[in-house]
Amino acid sequence: MASLRNLKCEDRPWTREEDRTVWGLCNWPGPTDWDIAMRVLPGRSEEAITSRFLDYMQPQRQSFKPEKVRSFSKWSKEEDVKALMTCEGDVDANWDVVSRILPGRTPNQVKSRYLNHLRPWTAQEKDIIALHIKQGSSLKILVPLLPRHKITAISAERKRHSTSQSCDD
Repeated sequence: MASLRNLKCEDRPWTREEDRTVWGLCNWPGPTDWDIAMRVLPGRSEEAITSRFLDYMQPQRQSFKPEKVRSFSKWSKEEDVKALMTCEGDVDANWDVVSRILPGRTPNQVKSRYLNHLRPWTAQEKDIIALHIKQGSSLKILVPLLPRHKITAISAERKRHSTSQSCDD
């Protein structure tokens, strides 16, 4: 597994210091100077900084405190259960509504968690994965056959499935 140091900035988690910097640059009246923001946060794109501020920090929510950023908090089983029960298989769920039952989670976090980790797999989808594992097919061939799921979710499910098969042997 690659260390966090070797990952591109866009791929590694946000640090508390970066979050404080984004908050300081973006949370004031008037337009944000994105050139300055990108210089202060080297390796982070304008899109990444904007997304971090608007989707994660959401200053319109009174509950956000820059000193209590939850960028590294793991999802609890209780949060997963609440998200699953609220979404009930609805890919087009109202993520803002769902996030309200999960304090401290933004709509974008809930959507990502559901689409990448929680969305249930049908028996047919599991059979497709099993067949492709037996045939040694690449992920590239498998992805178009499972349009309901993102590549990260397919990769994770494929890994889980191949691990469970090797344990069964």
